[in-house]
Amino acid sequence: MVKPHGAGHFLNGITVTGNRFRSINGSIDRAERVDTSFADLDHNRNRAVWYKGNSYHNVSEHAENPLLVEHSQGTNARTWTIGTSNKLPFEGYCQFVDSVVLTGDLRNNSHQRRYEAPVGRGRIGSNEDEFSLEVSEDMRGSIRATVRMDKD
Repeated sequence: MVKPHGAGHFLNGITVTGNRFRSINGSIDRAERVDTSFADLDHNRNRAVWYKGNSYHNVSEHAENPLLVEHSQGTNARTWTIGTSNKLPFEGYCQFVDSVVLTGDLRNNSHQRRYEAPVGRGRIGSNEDEFSLEVSEDMRGSIRATVRMDKD
């Protein structure tokens, strides 16, 4: 748990890796959280947060940063909005889309294969925990993306 005692606090240079998070007396939602009784974190300023390689037992949400997201867009759209399923640590913003890899063909309305790289934009949605991919025309396809909740 992180408990900021004033405005402007942020995560800087933390590594949480190789841990076993386990709840003994029933299930819990998350292993990490922010206690906002005094203040919240300034998620805009998070830097160098590495949260990977942990195991979870009786914990519903498994946090990771950087986070690998798989998505299949079944309907044709120019902008795909993709959620992070609440998997970023400390419920941080989805600030950056570091990489996007096509795992299936991009197809347009005429079912023609297209070859292009989508443009990724972070901080989408009311909680800023989603990202969007934009393509040149309405398309469908499958991707894997790596997103971050910090400025590397």
